[in-house]
Formats: sequence, structure tokens, C-alpha cells
Amino acid sequence: RFIELAGHVNSSMPHAVVDKIADALNVQRKPLNGSHILVVGIAYKRDIDDVRESPALDLMGLLHARGARLSYTDPHVPMLAGSGWAGGYDLQSRPLNPATLGEFDCAVIVTDHRTIDYDTLVAAVPLIIDTRNAIKGRYPHIFRLGSPQPAHAALWSAAATESQAPTQPVEPHEPLLSTERTATR
Repeated sequence: RFIELAGHVNSSMPHAVVDKIADALNVQRKPLNGSHILVVGIAYKRDIDDVRESPALDLMGLLHARGARLSYTDPHVPMLAGSGWAGGYDLQSRPLNPATLGEFDCAVIVTDHRTIDYDTLVAAVPLIIDTRNAIKGRYPHIFRLGSPQPAHAALWSAAATESQAPTQPVEPHEPLLSTERTATR
């Protein structure tokens, strides 16, 4: 019975992550449909190149079905064949640099490879869903799986249309005011 239950929980996780992504985008007043989402890490587990049984593929299929524009980055998987996921088209791993990362509305960390430059990701992407707790520190534009939205997300969302998200950690006891946002760049 426990094995069956564990299988059910595992198979429902991609749906929970899609819901978290949609909720986080809504904080920024953006729809999931049409948003450009970067999936960070598509391998089955950290620091390998095997994508068989990877939950990232299910997640990508669900996002594609809901109208998201998808890209991925994975230092161990340079190319994903269209036959390997529900989207049906080939993808190549995108580089993690500020110019490329500026194209995305959201990044979703699915596999926490050790070689990923998380600092660059935090600085360049306006919204991050961290399903692996790979990013240390508290940032108002990072949503973690199993956690409520960041304490400052509501205030941050009001200012999100004015400028980029802050790139410095936010202490939980400090208020994040619009004047402080400018100072944290």
C-alpha cells in the first residue's frame, strides 16, 4: 500500500509544481499561457545525464499543454529530442548568462546540478520556482515548493511592473519598500 501511495504522490508532483508556477506568475500579474519559462535541470537526478523517468519531462509537457513557451538549461543534457517529451519538438540547452536569462518570465529549478550558477540565475530572472531548495537566502522573487509565497511577494508584485526583482536577499523582519528595491540592485 505504501509503495502505491508513494507512486501516486510522485506522479501528482508535476501538477503541483505547475500550480505553483501559475500562482507565482499571477503574483506578477502574468498568465501561464504565453509566459516564457526556463526549466533548470531536466536530468533524473543531480549531476547525471540520464533523463529517463525525469519529472522535468512531465512538468514540461504540462506547461506546454497550458500554453507556456519552454526552454531548458542542463549542463549534462545538451539536447532533448522531441520524441523524449510531450511537446514533440527538439530543444537545446540554453546558456546561463544575463543576456539569455533576460528572455524568461520565470525559471523553475527541477534538478539541482552543482555546476549551475544560481547567483546569476537569481540576479537575472524576475521569478524563480525552486523545487529543490537549491538557492540559499530569502528573496522576494523566489517561491519554494511546499512553502507559502515569500512574505514580501504581495508588496513586490505591486512594484514588479515598475522594475526588475531585487537581487539581494531579504531578511524576514525587514520591510521591502519601493525605495529599498532601487537600492538593492
